[in-house]
Amino acid sequence: MENYNINSLTDLEARFKSVAVRIPAMAGNIVVNFTLDNFKRQGFLGDYLQPWRPRKNPTKWGKVPRNNRSVLVDTGKLRRATFVQSANWDVVTITNNMPYAKAHNEGFRGTVKQYVKPFTRKTSTIAKVSSVKSRRTTSKRVSTGNTQVKGFERTINQNIPQRKFLGDSPYLRKMLERTIAAEILKELKQQTF
Repeated sequence: MENYNINSLTDLEARFKSVAVRIPAMAGNIVVNFTLDNFKRQGFLGDYLQPWRPRKNPTKWGKVPRNNRSVLVDTGKLRRATFVQSANWDVVTITNNMPYAKAHNEGFRGTVKQYVKPFTRKTSTIAKVSSVKSRRTTSKRVSTGNTQVKGFERTINQNIPQRKFLGDSPYLRKMLERTIAAEILKELKQQTF
């Protein structure tokens, strides 16, 4: 039987305790970085890369075409909202606090009530305009004024496809196992008996 120095065993125990304190926060950061990488990949990396379904018509909502932007990225708030809420040895909690994060991550199909604020609508009509020089008559849209629209509530049928960015993955589990094992080995290599 080998004899170990008592001081070296207590030093080893202290080193393992320091690793145990660091590992939950490290694991949380790995999960957050994995989520950010999913936004770069434009899909979720599980057993294989599951690409996100592209938008049907990127210019349908809004007047400015933004064909070059990524799926799920408009302002970047959804991507930046993933963070480590709590990290201890029992549980590491990763959260995204955007209200629409769950609908995009899990998908959503159902009805939603939406309140539209009062606004002013510009009204116009098509008028016949004739040119003196060319002696042609053309149609031109002419503004006829503004109409005030009252606020109202409407029900919308929504179908948001699942575009998973945060969740359990075999690739993520292997990455966590490798990082934790490397951290423990690094502490063991520093220990001399």
